[in-house]
Amino acid sequence: MQYACWRTSCGLNESFTLNFLPIGHTKFWPDLYFGLFKKKLRVSKAETVNDVCEVARSACPQTNAIIPFAVGDERGKLNVPMYDWQLKFQDNLKPVPQIKGYHQFVFPSQSPGIVECKERVSAIDTVSFNIVKDASNICHSLPPALQAEPLSYDRLKYLAEKIRPYVTSDEAKDILCPVPLTTISP
Repeated sequence: MQYACWRTSCGLNESFTLNFLPIGHTKFWPDLYFGLFKKKLRVSKAETVNDVCEVARSACPQTNAIIPFAVGDERGKLNVPMYDWQLKFQDNLKPVPQIKGYHQFVFPSQSPGIVECKERVSAIDTVSFNIVKDASNICHSLPPALQAEPLSYDRLKYLAEKIRPYVTSDEAKDILCPVPLTTISP
């Protein structure tokens, strides 16, 4: 919610609408494709991120309906930058009151910091909340980037001792559970 508010307040979007389905009505197309992926994954050997991506691609080969994109790899390389949005929003943006009572949230750019909420998407009545403490303090810059932290020596040792014997591919063993060479200082 805070991210949607920030995007419209900075003029990155004219409006931002989030619709949530009522409880008990959450069946939709992504569920079907996720089910097909899970069915394929159960009978496949997938030990690395690349293996999982290949299983996802092969779950719908005729339509290519599942297009996996790995956001990172086992070594900590990120393909998609991650930012500390919580740090950015913690001082100036407030949570939406009674958030669970609404199914539609609209953030219009004409009213920076305002969220218009509806109990149902089809409802006519809206309730508006100002979720910004100080509108003049909305910064357009991105928050600091987050970096993947390397695993501790103890964690590497655990993976090498307890998990490595169950990994079948020698290549995957070296990716997932490399044998630690020396003690890593904290």
